[in-house]
Amino acid sequence: MEQLNISLIRLDGGTQPRAFISAGTVEEYAETLTEGGTLPPVTVFYDGENHWLADGFHRVDAARKNNFVTIDADVIQGTREDAQWFSFGANKAHGLRRTNADKARAVEAALKHPSAATKTDDEIAEHCGVSRRTVLNYKSEHLVKNARDGTKIVTRGGITYQIKTANIGKKKKIVRHNWAKAELREFADEKAARKAAQQPAQEEQQQPADAAELHRQDQARQLILQAALRELKTWRERYQHTELDELRSVLDAVDRLSL
Repeated sequence: MEQLNISLIRLDGGTQPRAFISAGTVEEYAETLTEGGTLPPVTVFYDGENHWLADGFHRVDAARKNNFVTIDADVIQGTREDAQWFSFGANKAHGLRRTNADKARAVEAALKHPSAATKTDDEIAEHCGVSRRTVLNYKSEHLVKNARDGTKIVTRGGITYQIKTANIGKKKKIVRHNWAKAELREFADEKAARKAAQQPAQEEQQQPADAAELHRQDQARQLILQAALRELKTWRERYQHTELDELRSVLDAVDRLSL
């Protein structure tokens, strides 16, 4: 146990298992401290950066009410998730008697917690201080809710865990690309540059082609591009999408065409 500065304690880690704070209990604890009495130390989990309160919310509020700077605390090395799991079993044997709402909050939170994936129903019930039947009842309620949310809680081999069901049986979303024409034109330019680089050295001495020949070559190139685009359109209508590998197949076919 140590004296921990209250300002360092975080209360926002999802570690409050009670449905609400009792103002009467806070007042009672504050009077006890004012009269010189003592209260059990609070439980805090420290992850190296934050101190997560796992047990003792009423005691912290009472200390603050009395303007205390520090409070007795049992500090445990652990994560926020560790503090959450610990909190689900807090107050089952001490402190303000838990209401049914408190128990329901603890069980529901425990069923959603990652640690529940490695626990049996009996272990969850024992940790939360409720019966196995209570755990099964809340699990059944979650089945209805999760069916609407696209998730499902299952139990296999005595272990309870949650799986996502929203995408089961659904086809992969079709992705359409608008860059097919630009890709073809870029390919045609690359092809022309590649052919030019492969010309024999002696061809570099030849005179430039006349205007009529250049016009013919340009028309031939346009015809090839139009044919390739028609091929691509047929491909897209058949498969309803154009992935990169399929587009490359069409471009390879164009590459085999000769000007």
